Amino acid sequence: MATHDLLTNPLAVRNPNPLNLIPYSVATGIYSPEGKDVYITHANIRPSTHVPGIPSPYSQEQLERRALYISGIPPEWQTPAFRRIFQIYGTVEKCPIIFDLASQSTFRFVVMQTREECLRARDSVHGFVLERHMIFTAEALPSSSLLSLYSLGLDTLGLSTSDAQIDNREDRKDEDEGEIELGDLDINQQNVGINGPYIYGSGILDQTPITHRHPSPPQIKLPTVSVQGAETENESQPPTRKHRPTPLNLTARVVLILNIPHTLTLSDISNAVREGPVVCIRFGIDSDTSLRFSGIVFQHAQDAQTFYDILRGEHSDRTASRFRFLANAVKGDPFPINEDIIAMGAPMYASRRLTIVKKAFFFAFTGKNLQTLCEREVGRENVQLVFVYNGGNATVVFAEVRAAIRMKDRLERLREGAGNGSTCSIYEGLQVSFSKDPCELEGGLNLQAADGYHA
Repeated sequence: MATHDLLTNPLAVRNPNPLNLIPYSVATGIYSPEGKDVYITHANIRPSTHVPGIPSPYSQEQLERRALYISGIPPEWQTPAFRRIFQIYGTVEKCPIIFDLASQSTFRFVVMQTREECLRARDSVHGFVLERHMIFTAEALPSSSLLSLYSLGLDTLGLSTSDAQIDNREDRKDEDEGEIELGDLDINQQNVGINGPYIYGSGILDQTPITHRHPSPPQIKLPTVSVQGAETENESQPPTRKHRPTPLNLTARVVLILNIPHTLTLSDISNAVREGPVVCIRFGIDSDTSLRFSGIVFQHAQDAQTFYDILRGEHSDRTASRFRFLANAVKGDPFPINEDIIAMGAPMYASRRLTIVKKAFFFAFTGKNLQTLCEREVGRENVQLVFVYNGGNATVVFAEVRAAIRMKDRLERLREGAGNGSTCSIYEGLQVSFSKDPCELEGGLNLQAADGYHA
């Protein structure tokens, strides 16, 4: 069979299910939402030795190139936490899982809503270090595939022969052979009936698994464990990824502006950024020079790199554009994904900016009152802007996403406490939502409302 057919048509081989996968619900008789996309096998394969194809129910998504194979996720992670990583880059439709009872290994996939979101997630997450685990991404293979990584050479994987032999041992006496937990699912030898044949579509799945030892195809982009220590984005990549866009270091989100004047404000920094959403803006004093600096943390590393390149370009051209002076910019320390960055993705889509709406609300509750409430809740240094217009609308911009989340929660609690005769009844019907960060709006915020005013 041609390699092209193998990659593009999951039904081009006689056995579309070489691992004899059985749905968790069928194997156990337990039907639950948690087990919907979980499949069980006894194939005795491990992520360090094989890349399985995606289960056949997701063949259409694989053909549309919306599915990724993900390795390196900490084994104790549950699906909701895994899903949140990819929600940063778009809508996650499904998170299929293959669990191998023999090797006690987990194989994870993610299906995105669009091809573009899939590509963005693939290139952004690849190489990210999570809890000391290196995450690798590759486009999912069709269900008919079972790729042996040894056929590609151990050097490609960054494994030594001894490592491979140890990892391939069948005798794993030190492992727990009792109950296995996969999220909220109870998987053990007693409650999983996996030895009988299972009819899946038109294929009989009790056949001998077929291992395809074809060369590394251009569409699979196999993960590589050998990682360079340098953090520069222009570092040359291993040959197996030469056709793949070089992903930025995901943690390179910070740009520092050094030696800034004391008159430079939070708004000045925010207004200078147009590349994309910001997690937070901070000010500090250099302990060595006693000079003031500002740190900007971007949601996306590529936005930080673009902003940094623009400021460096201004130095080369000797022309100041973003600030009133030629800013001295340097890249900051690595800043890994945290709760704030996760919150900026689906489903919350948090940002530094809140929009507040209630008809005629600010005729009774003034903009000054709103500013005071915000400053008491998150601190004056974290409030960038309070702008009121039309008597019932306000835009509030904070220094950090965390402050906006906290303030939104505070206003919603006040609203929930309204309507019961309390002093908070003024908040009844108040609508509070996140809006786009000014740093991702073309031309910045529109503050030209005729009756608008700054608090």
